[in-house]
Amino acid sequence: MKKYGDVLIIMALLCAVLLLSTFSPDNSADPVSAEPIHQDAKKLSESIVIQNFVVQTLQAVPVATDPAVPTAVPTQAAVSTSASSPVQWRPTSTPDRAVEIVPTDPSVSPPEYACNVTLNSPYYYQQFSFGEDFDLDVTFTNTGTREWGTDVDVMQYTGMRLEIENKYLYDIDKDYDSAVIVYPGQSIRWKIRMEAPKEQYHDDNKYFATYNLIRGRSAALASGQRDEDESGMFCPFSFYIYVPPQ
Repeated sequence: MKKYGDVLIIMALLCAVLLLSTFSPDNSADPVSAEPIHQDAKKLSESIVIQNFVVQTLQAVPVATDPAVPTAVPTQAAVSTSASSPVQWRPTSTPDRAVEIVPTDPSVSPPEYACNVTLNSPYYYQQFSFGEDFDLDVTFTNTGTREWGTDVDVMQYTGMRLEIENKYLYDIDKDYDSAVIVYPGQSIRWKIRMEAPKEQYHDDNKYFATYNLIRGRSAALASGQRDEDESGMFCPFSFYIYVPPQ
């Protein structure tokens, strides 16, 4: 605004000079000038030059902007989001763990008697004919903290009685010439001979039997009675067979 005021002052001064030069005392006494015609043309030319100078000066003055009015900033067109627009996946900085690992409580003691069982045969619902012989073949691994000696046996507990020897209690080391001790981490293989049912007993023709390892065999248990104390049982396992009608 100050520059614009300065220009106006300059214009006013120039106009005043122009007027003074036009209506000087020498030229205003006689309405009909005695000067030659070329002097009038000279004054007109000087007036035009001054007017052009004023116009050029005004054009050169920058236009001041009001600081209270913010300058418009071009913005990008908003992108509409629709159901068909693809969703961009952005990985998180700290991805969640896929598996939560729970540490073992050190205050919980491992069991004294425990095991893992591998059923070698028969496989799940293996098919046999009526009266066909087969082997119940099992591998036991001692996963407890106590060794297995002569006090650990294998006992049939529920299901179909299919042992050819018609016994339900067997030494775990019956296939060895001398007593065998199974220490923690060691394995022992055990096998008995079985016979499929000679006739149909179940409508679905499926049969099973469940066994356990048992420790602390009592005299009543050794004699074949079933009123034994079951607190000594551990490591249950089962087998399943299929005997279709013929």
